[in-house]
Amino acid sequence: MHDLSREIKSFSAQGETDEEPPKDSPDDRPERPKILVRSVIATRQKVGDCGRKLVAEAYRRGFHASPRKAFVSDGSATNWGVHKKHFSHYHPIFDFTHAICYVYAAAMAGRTGADGWRD
Repeated sequence: MHDLSREIKSFSAQGETDEEPPKDSPDDRPERPKILVRSVIATRQKVGDCGRKLVAEAYRRGFHASPRKAFVSDGSATNWGVHKKHFSHYHPIFDFTHAICYVYAAAMAGRTGADGWRD
């Protein structure tokens, strides 16, 4: 959780643990889908401009032809507004890792790693 929180939300706490990281990772499973392409869509313009760029990129990638579509977002109303306007036919999925990071940060605030982890 310490590494995940630091990576996703830039939260940090004392990592006081004697535990070894697991030797097997869920990323090592053979049936895991392979990432073929990664890209970033960004703009300093208003969210409407970003939404249109996302639609164009999704179409360029052929997402419209997929029988299963998902829109993953954190709890931001802005992001869900993009879903509602442009991707409402995609299945909405809440990115729970962001929520978990906030819970972890609250538990660790001003405490030792052992005390925070227990709570």
